[in-house]
Amino acid sequence: MADWITTREAAEISGYNRVYLYELIQKHRIKAQRFGPVWQIDRQSLQTYLQQISKSVDKRHGARKTSKRRTSS
Repeated sequence: MADWITTREAAEISGYNRVYLYELIQKHRIKAQRFGPVWQIDRQSLQTYLQQISKSVDKRHGARKTSKRRTSS
């Protein structure tokens, strides 16, 4: 039986923003199901995806690090 988590919980676990998680859902990279208006993500599917990405040599996949902008004082 699947352990469903919210996109907010998945964002906290993965470090990805929710928009990127929705992209992964649309591309069928992670398993998700809609319960009414709310998307739920299968925890094991997310963990498997994160493990695959961490082992990948191709760094084009996964979250991108953003540089911190410097603000003038």
